Amino acid sequence: MIPLAVPNLTGNEIEYTRQAIISNHVGPNGPFVERFEEMVAKRAGYSYAVATSSCSQALLAAFRALRFEGREICLEKCAFPAAKHALQSLGCKLKYWEDEDGVYGYRHDHCSYNINDDGPYFFPEVDDCAPAIGAVYSESTVACFSFAANKTVTCGTGGVACMDDNSLREAIGSLICNRGFEYACTEARMANINAAIGCAQMERLDEFIDKKRSIWKRYEDAGLPMVDRGPSRWMSSIWLDGIPVDNETYRRLEESEIGHRIEFRDPDPEEDRFCLSIPCSTSLSEADQDKVIKTVLG
Repeated sequence: MIPLAVPNLTGNEIEYTRQAIISNHVGPNGPFVERFEEMVAKRAGYSYAVATSSCSQALLAAFRALRFEGREICLEKCAFPAAKHALQSLGCKLKYWEDEDGVYGYRHDHCSYNINDDGPYFFPEVDDCAPAIGAVYSESTVACFSFAANKTVTCGTGGVACMDDNSLREAIGSLICNRGFEYACTEARMANINAAIGCAQMERLDEFIDKKRSIWKRYEDAGLPMVDRGPSRWMSSIWLDGIPVDNETYRRLEESEIGHRIEFRDPDPEEDRFCLSIPCSTSLSEADQDKVIKTVLG
């Protein structure tokens, strides 16, 4: 079995988690949480960061802190379902716009959410940059990143909300630990032991992104029909490698036990096209890459 995307835990993860255990500080907050927040904020181009238990919780806290409740919110159609559900839980009306450059929802590493005040809305208030740490910087009021187990950089589970406004940092920090903010939220702080893993991962971010890009290029050079990310492709984090396939290619991947994930189905029921993510772990060997290439090309 060739997995789709698995963690690469060959750095300082064991040492840092050992330190967290020896210190008996494995719960929320702690020195590794502070270090992790500083590392992510710096890399994302923001002044502050708040580490959370998941990116979904970071998004929910950001929406609440920015008073999204009951408002009409503009977002892209490719927005992640968890973000849509969070907005709907706040009584928001969702207004979708078309991304003219979008291809199967793969054009960008992030999706934006902003209040529609019947005027131009070129400056997003919240960016869902889930897989995009290390990519082009966000210009939103809050940028949220995911550090789930299948992301390029992982904490096992976790998320981060980044911002430049210190009062917003304090508001989001209160929301994720029920500390007296007007709108209560569930406990959603990142644990120190998860942040320990994240610190070790962030130390290798550039290495991981270079590996992701090299796998993409190797697939592309071999003739795989990679989904085009446009002229700014080199700025993408290239978390997952996407290809359009038909049912026959899908069957070959299944039979060869090659990990994949359906990202898009053609809306025309007469078509049998899919967009799949194919294996792209940073530890993926060239031999396994060759097997993926051979299977896709048939």
